Formats: sequence, C-alpha cells, structure tokens
Amino acid sequence: MKKILIIGNGSQSKRIQNILKKMNYKFSIFNYKIKKNSYISSSLKSDIIFLCSPNRTHYYYIDKIYKNKKYIFCEKPPVNNKSELKKMYKKYYGKIYFNYNYRLSSIGKIFSELQKFKLGKLISANIYMTHGLASKKTYKSSWRSNKKLCPKGIFEIVTIHILDILNFYFKIKKINKINLKNLSKIGSSHDTADVQVKMSNNSIINIFNTYFGPYFSKWNMIFENGIIEINDNNLLIRGPRNTFDKKNNFVLPNIIKKIKLSRKKDYENSLKDSVKFFLEYAKRNKKFKRNHYFSSLDSNKLIIEN
Repeated sequence: MKKILIIGNGSQSKRIQNILKKMNYKFSIFNYKIKKNSYISSSLKSDIIFLCSPNRTHYYYIDKIYKNKKYIFCEKPPVNNKSELKKMYKKYYGKIYFNYNYRLSSIGKIFSELQKFKLGKLISANIYMTHGLASKKTYKSSWRSNKKLCPKGIFEIVTIHILDILNFYFKIKKINKINLKNLSKIGSSHDTADVQVKMSNNSIINIFNTYFGPYFSKWNMIFENGIIEINDNNLLIRGPRNTFDKKNNFVLPNIIKKIKLSRKKDYENSLKDSVKFFLEYAKRNKKFKRNHYFSSLDSNKLIIEN
C-alpha cells in the first residue's frame, strides 16, 4: 500500500480526507503552518502527496517534493506569480495532477460529448455562480479574505474553475474585461469577480461570481444549433435551432437531454472522481497526459496575467 501525506488541514483538505477514508486509504497530515523544512522527512517517507495548503505555498512544496519523484495532487491554482509559472512550464511534468475537478463535473462530461448533440459552435454565454460566504463570521479570519494569502480572492478560487473548463473544451483567446471588488468590505481580498472572456472563435462569455450574494447558479450557453441551460436543479440541452410551431414561427427548441442536478452533490462527486482519477495513475506509476498538465498551467496563466 502506497503511503499518503496530506499537506494542509483546512476545509478542502478535510473533504479529501473524508473521500480517502471512504476508499479505505490511510494517510498522515502535515500542518503547513509549522516551519516549512520540517515537512521534508514526512514527504520522503510518503509516495503520494495531497497539497492542500494556501495557494502561495504551492510552488515551494512542488519544487521540494518533485525532486523526490513523488506523485502530487495539487489544489488549484498551481502557482501565484509569473516567475513560478514559467518554471512550471519548463519542468515538473509527469507526476503532478492539478485539481481542476470541474472537468469531471456533470457540465464537463456534457462538454466532452458535445458533438453527439450537434449543437454547432458556441456563440454566446452568461454564467453566474454565487453564494454568501462573505456574510459568515468565519470569513473575516479565512485565508480567502486575506490579500497576502489570496491576492485575487474569488477570482483565483471560483472563477478559475469556470475559466479552466471553458479553456479546456472551447479554448479562451483572452480576457477582455475584469472587475474585481470587495463588496462586503470584509478582509483585504476580493469577494466579487465580474469577467468578460473572448473565446478562440471570437464568441463572448460573461462570468459573475460573488461571495456576497444569495446562493445562485445559472449558465445560459447559446450555440449555433441549440442551447445549454444549467441551474441548481437541472442541466437541459435544447435543439435544434430550426424548431417551429404550426404557423411556421420559431419557438423554443425542445429538450433533447435532461440531467437532474444538485450543485452541492455535483461538486462532491466531481471531487471524488478527481481523487480517484489521480490515485489510479499513482497506483500504476503512470505519467499524466501532457494536455492535462499544460492546459492547467494555461488556465493558471489567465489568472496571473489579468
């Protein structure tokens, strides 16, 4: 049995711990707040490392651990600055998996088989994902609200997942506009991100995320020959474009696929699938695919350069 070490013991670490327990894996935990070098002896005795420490610490640990040929499951974003990102492009490929687990969500699975639905090219989209984390008492002391620990706030925590899945399946050309705000006035980092993205085919996608709004999720994606609608309860695919009533007037296309959704459950399942995916490669001593590694860095680049 391979030995597993988890660096960090925050909320995301605890979610991963629960998944590993249910899969009957044993693991040890290292508290990243202890003097950094003290983790080395623990990591040398481990085969698999789950890196769940704050974003700004990721590169330090990756650089130290990778030299010892360990498998690393790293929470997103991989790194926090251009210098570290440049180094990540040059080395480390093979045994590092970045947890952009949205790729394994219900939305990601639909995107992976879009050709089957004959929707054509994506021509426009509006995406909202919000909840009221900033209104909780614990937010003020959280690393998420601290600009030193999380420079771009919600943009590098939530928006990055959306940017990654769009970039992975549709390819982003550039970010046209970005407006980061602290609506709650709590902490020093950003609790709100309003972003406009230009895709490789020049279509425009608007993304809005906030920690200072009601719990809400809605995706409206318009394709040449159909529509994808996503909310907290359902994922609907409608098509084709040429749908008419008895008088030959255009009407809302029929539903050609419907999936029941629970935002919470879908996140839990995608995280579980992401952990399983990583462990399968680690158990077999296989290298991760190049496109998974470098597309993850490309998503990171979108955050760092904007």
